[in-house]
Amino acid sequence: MIQQMACPERGRLLKLYAEATRALSHHTAVLPDVAEGSGADAFDRTWGMCEAAKRRCAEIRQAMYEHIEKHRCGLRVMQTATTR
Repeated sequence: MIQQMACPERGRLLKLYAEATRALSHHTAVLPDVAEGSGADAFDRTWGMCEAAKRRCAEIRQAMYEHIEKHRCGLRVMQTATTR
């Protein structure tokens, strides 16, 4: 059973996830402007940054789910996420 408790590691992972999603949002937001006026190389670099940020989000999310599964420290909303 997952218990609701304070957990420094879960908090650390949540902060990393927040930072990673902000980076993904930023790179995604600038992509249309880069596509319109910066050339193919700039677009490819920005697209690559989007893909890297997306992978980072997935890695952190997976680490968070694994930690919650192992430590049993999740919030109730996380219970269904860890059983997928």
